[in-house]
Amino acid sequence: MSVRYKGYVMAITGASLWGISGVVAQTMFHQYGFATEWLVSARMFVSGLLFLLIAQFRAGQSVLHIWKQNESRQSLLLFSAVGMLGAQYTFFASIYAGNAATATLLQSLGPMVVMIYLAFRVRKIPSGREIIALLFACLGVYLLVTNGSMNRLSISAAAVFWGLLTAVCIAFNSIQPKRMLETWGSSAVIGWGMLIGSLLLAVITRPWTMTEQIIWTLPSVFSLCFVILLGTLVPFFLYIDSLRFISATEASLLSSIEPLVAVCASVMWLQSPMGLFEMGGAGFILLTVVLLSLQRPQPAK
Repeated sequence: MSVRYKGYVMAITGASLWGISGVVAQTMFHQYGFATEWLVSARMFVSGLLFLLIAQFRAGQSVLHIWKQNESRQSLLLFSAVGMLGAQYTFFASIYAGNAATATLLQSLGPMVVMIYLAFRVRKIPSGREIIALLFACLGVYLLVTNGSMNRLSISAAAVFWGLLTAVCIAFNSIQPKRMLETWGSSAVIGWGMLIGSLLLAVITRPWTMTEQIIWTLPSVFSLCFVILLGTLVPFFLYIDSLRFISATEASLLSSIEPLVAVCASVMWLQSPMGLFEMGGAGFILLTVVLLSLQRPQPAK
């Protein structure tokens, strides 16, 4: 059992760090003047390089081999531009427009998007559990964004838009790179995806022109290091390594603590207001994640 507990601790720690990193990013946006484009570019560029370095030493083969196959090249470029860059930018844009708690809750609906996609793809009627999860998701999003009032939104429409788009991008990442991950390994694929994605974003937005507004202090530098290392690199490897000790279903279920940690950190650390209906919406979204985590994953065909 001690080995299994080790896997539990690793999965929970990784998910918790992901949840906290969103809250740290919120402080960077609102207190230290970081722009979304600058933070996303820097985070992806540094993390991508570190992932590739680790992959190079662990894989036993050059990380450049992935570029020798035409199919891999095309898949990797699509994954970098749509999946990796899409998920990273939309998530942080949702935080910038709203708050970390809402952004994390909305992006956790990614498995629901996968379920809907597979239902149409294989033309299979969703199970009773999936239908309940879908109802919980709809109710949760409604309560979260309206706080029970039909006349106005409790958060900005931009935050909702970017958050739901993050869920779509995460669903894309759960399906599209599957063959590449099996062939080349997660570190190399994610490393290249982040590096290429950061370069694409840099070409489009020129983040180096946004440095004057940043307030460089010891806390802001620490926050940047946290988001890159403890918010990206460390939790990724903790989660992946936990699969050596526990099942994928268990790891997926334990990772549902991420939005809960983000909500608690936002309320306790940043004093972000959360009404009764919003808390109810968060609860329904968490139930959605748990219900979908308990079922066996369906293959993407």
